[in-house]
Amino acid sequence: MAKVKQFKMVLGLDPARRYKETILTIHYDTGRGSDVPDNKTRFYLKLPQIMADALNKPDIRGASVEEVKRSFDAALEEFKKLKVEKSKVILYEFELDPHPNPKEPRYSGPAHFNRGYAVTVVAAVYEETIAISGVGEKMYSYELQESSLSYPGGDKFQNRQGWNGRGRRVENQIPWTERGEAFFKWVADNMQQLISALADIESPNKLIDMVNAGRLLPLGGEKGKE
Repeated sequence: MAKVKQFKMVLGLDPARRYKETILTIHYDTGRGSDVPDNKTRFYLKLPQIMADALNKPDIRGASVEEVKRSFDAALEEFKKLKVEKSKVILYEFELDPHPNPKEPRYSGPAHFNRGYAVTVVAAVYEETIAISGVGEKMYSYELQESSLSYPGGDKFQNRQGWNGRGRRVENQIPWTERGEAFFKWVADNMQQLISALADIESPNKLIDMVNAGRLLPLGGEKGKE
């Protein structure tokens, strides 16, 4: 897939930075094996993510560079007719194993009762963009923002609801506040502290020393007793 033509345009996609220049590239798709495209779709331009999410298509294709540019101009006009709203949110995910509700076990069979305990928490701050069409249809996309949260996998929501997700909204979210960010940071810090402490246990003697020293109990608040 070779670059054929590259050009800059002021697209006005971001209401906060309407005069920002965006570099667009038209490629020639040679394909591989049975995936070789027909001559009518050999040239393509990958849409900026916010347009791809809002218009529900990843790229513009055509038989020539000129056709791709004309189709892109039409797509840009279509996008600009949409109403765009932005907000700052915290996206999160909790996974518990075993499932806390015995009536709704996450796994079936004896293996479920031999897995011990596992807790997975993921959270990150995102900008949520909502593109609303003239008939009221909403398309959502998400862009990761800098924050104090540093969970492994915090970027998992990035573009997750884009083309493949049909622009759906991430349900597990809360509006961003300083208090909300501080809560998830506290969870991450204390989980990391507990994981690091448990990772130090390599023998029964070390476990006994840890229990006697009450090294894990500050997480719960009560000191160990003789």
